[in-house]
Amino acid sequence: MELIYLWVEKYKNIKNEGFNFSPKYHFEYISETNTLEFVENETVILYQESFFGEHITNVTAIIGQNGSGKSSVLECLLAPKEGNCILVFKQKVSLENEENKYQYIVRYYAEILISKIEGKSINTNNEEGETVIEVKKADKSYIFKCLNSNSANYSLFPSETEKQVSIIFYSDYYDEIKENLELVKEVKDISFFHRFHKHEEGAWNDFKYRESISKMNLIKDFTNNDVFPFKLPNRLRIKLNYDGIHRVYKNAPYDDKLRFPKEQHRHDKKLNFDWKPSFVGNEDSFFTALEWLIFYSSFTHVFFQNLLLNATTNDLGDINNAISSAKSLPMKSAMRAIRVYLTLNKQEQNYYDIQQLERNLEEFMIFLRENISWEMGKAFINIDKGEEMIEKLNTFNKLTSPITFSWYKDTKPFYFSSGENIFLRLFSSLYYLAQNELSDNLIIIIDEGELGMHPQWQKKYLKNLLEILPKIFPRKKAQIILTSHSSFLVSDLPKENIVFLKKGDNDLCKVEPLIEQEKTFGQNIHTLLSDSFFLEDGVVGDFALDKINSYVKKINEFDNTEDAQSKIKEIDHFINLIGDKLIRTHLKMKLEILVNTMSRDTQKNYYQRKIDELNNEGGNQ
Repeated sequence: MELIYLWVEKYKNIKNEGFNFSPKYHFEYISETNTLEFVENETVILYQESFFGEHITNVTAIIGQNGSGKSSVLECLLAPKEGNCILVFKQKVSLENEENKYQYIVRYYAEILISKIEGKSINTNNEEGETVIEVKKADKSYIFKCLNSNSANYSLFPSETEKQVSIIFYSDYYDEIKENLELVKEVKDISFFHRFHKHEEGAWNDFKYRESISKMNLIKDFTNNDVFPFKLPNRLRIKLNYDGIHRVYKNAPYDDKLRFPKEQHRHDKKLNFDWKPSFVGNEDSFFTALEWLIFYSSFTHVFFQNLLLNATTNDLGDINNAISSAKSLPMKSAMRAIRVYLTLNKQEQNYYDIQQLERNLEEFMIFLRENISWEMGKAFINIDKGEEMIEKLNTFNKLTSPITFSWYKDTKPFYFSSGENIFLRLFSSLYYLAQNELSDNLIIIIDEGELGMHPQWQKKYLKNLLEILPKIFPRKKAQIILTSHSSFLVSDLPKENIVFLKKGDNDLCKVEPLIEQEKTFGQNIHTLLSDSFFLEDGVVGDFALDKINSYVKKINEFDNTEDAQSKIKEIDHFINLIGDKLIRTHLKMKLEILVNTMSRDTQKNYYQRKIDELNNEGGNQ
């Protein structure tokens, strides 16, 4: 299934505007007559299933200036009810019947009235349900299924067919605007905003660990796959998180850390956790110190959530004495001492919490001893055990993690560049989603996915997508819709696969007619950038342009009354900074014309400097 058309009645800066996503069709909804019209372009040779690869049905880029409406278009695809939208999908229905190999699904809402498709009337009395009509055009037959619904089941398709397509939405930046959108049921939201807010408020560690698990799963399964565009690590180095634990406990107000109401916070309620378990660089001391750090990081949650609020100063003294006594004991003895204290103070629930903590701790330490390798005073674990390690670690209620980990390739530290990290977040999020039940037909929507990438990575962006997506979704067919500012992406796509957006009258979103654009596929990047669609005021940065104009003004309004030679030298040095050969040559000519109107000494000094520059250049060759 493939999305081929979207029409938006009114959403943000979009008003009565249509967007075509297929190079083979051009649809248009005429609101004045409530008619949907279309043309099939038989001459589009590129529209072959193999053009973007066997598993990629089509790729469309939405390109536009800031504020032109790119993100608004995506929001209408994710939540079409918001803009009273019409969507047209192309669906393969029969391999035997070549004439009606596809049907076209028109999804719209009761607020919009579609009365005709190419002159063929639709049953407008059917306010909720579906109507199937056959349209004859140019000796061809087209089957349209029109779906209109206002039901609470906010889905693109009826329940029996709603698994026909899964819409995957990804963005790598924090965009709270989409928080209140009512997304259709088919949308699988893996945007940064959604991934972060799936966790309880403030659970930053949970978010970080879940992201790490996604990356580990991808790396584990793709380490030996040469399709990935960069090298991958194979191990994790485990380190004790002394600093993190001490930041939590040292002089921290417990109302902030435990979510206590501020009016109940008492500054005299301080606990004596200012102690660092010793680690002397060997395996035994590592595990001993780790046990205590886990105990510390979990202790406040399981022990003090209820007790601390009502504790008196004397109670706190008793608690601190218990902690001080426990420090000198082995871990199991310390746990036993704490349980005795809880029993004496009738803290039954905390007693059972400590018991559970003890069981979880013992299981976790057994796992680590079996899977950690100890090399050159460092603790390592293979990436294929990373997820299990994190899942076991998350059984502890903790304020902060007792350990940190970093990527390694064998025994050497491994660092991802920012561009590699962007790719890794994208592909690991998609790979995590691929383990869930999805339709055989995917529409993958990526909002400015190359944002923050070096130009070299932007150049490879689409190629990497087309090569890796079929590996992540090996038995799926995928349509890709991208928003972008990148001219590199434009050069990878035929113009028929690009929706060009501009600000029209009253800053409304306007689709730029294709006929006015140059050919884009395989086009030189500099040529694309020089097009006014990307840069209205040329390809030179505004700061540089202002500086150049200021020196043009200095030449045109040159004051020859004082210190002329020094001023000429300053202008000459500036001109030599300019990288554009045409601009630099033009300014040199203007300066020479000016110099030739000045005194012989000034001319002599200027041309002598030019001779010296030429001699220096010759000597450096």
